[in-house]
Amino acid sequence: MPRKRSSVVDDLILSPWWVSAGLAVVASVAFPIVVELGKSNPILAALKTAAPFVIFALFFISVISAIRAWVNGRMLDLANRDRLAHRTVVEGI
Repeated sequence: MPRKRSSVVDDLILSPWWVSAGLAVVASVAFPIVVELGKSNPILAALKTAAPFVIFALFFISVISAIRAWVNGRMLDLANRDRLAHRTVVEGI
């Protein structure tokens, strides 16, 4: 069966939260510089209007990634706690 290709958003959600947060910070610094360098270029003018949406999306993805990591960590903690509780009951018999 062919493997499903993942998108950039999927990859960012599965990566640590600080990756997309760092990209958002870099984008917020880089976008104004790039736009100033190419004022006469219409593509860069469009980038100026899209920049806030890209930065917001990256921060939003970092929040989703952080929540995902937190939930997975809680599930692992619960699984370990249940496994340890089961071990002590079985060993106590």
